[in-house]
Amino acid sequence: ATTAQEIDALRKSQVGRKLEFASGAVWRERGRLLFAPSMPDAGDPEPVLLGVADAAALRHGSLRADLLDRPPERLTGRPTTEAYLDARFVRFPLRVRPWEDGDRFRPFGMTADKKLSDFLTDQRVPPHRKRAVYVVLSDDEIVWVAGHRIAPVSYTHLTLPTNREV
Repeated sequence: ATTAQEIDALRKSQVGRKLEFASGAVWRERGRLLFAPSMPDAGDPEPVLLGVADAAALRHGSLRADLLDRPPERLTGRPTTEAYLDARFVRFPLRVRPWEDGDRFRPFGMTADKKLSDFLTDQRVPPHRKRAVYVVLSDDEIVWVAGHRIAPVSYTHLTLPTNREV
């Protein structure tokens, strides 16, 4: 088949499928095809430690943690790039790392743990963008899937997190 025929067949295939070429890949997303250049995979970086008022440089951006004097006036309508966690239940330094197969967490508002891979699928994160998803851990507990959802830091304390910005 020609390249054009392969791409046309991809258009009708399952979401998440891809065709790889020397110069890049074509991904089937919901409602569209994405043409992405090849990028060398630097491998998963070591976890980055993040203390109060620290900034962590990550491959796909940076992250900062600040202790706030008081919670913001509104927690609804905040950008997904911000998370507010209850400082009483967060242990510093936080660890920041790319998500891994087998990661589980309890998304805020849910009553049970969920596999992170299933959560990302439910959030409709395309496969090629999943490698840019980071998790923030307090001790060994995922407290935030960066850019997506926080987890209750203490499963027995389910108030809206307010005291810590990540």
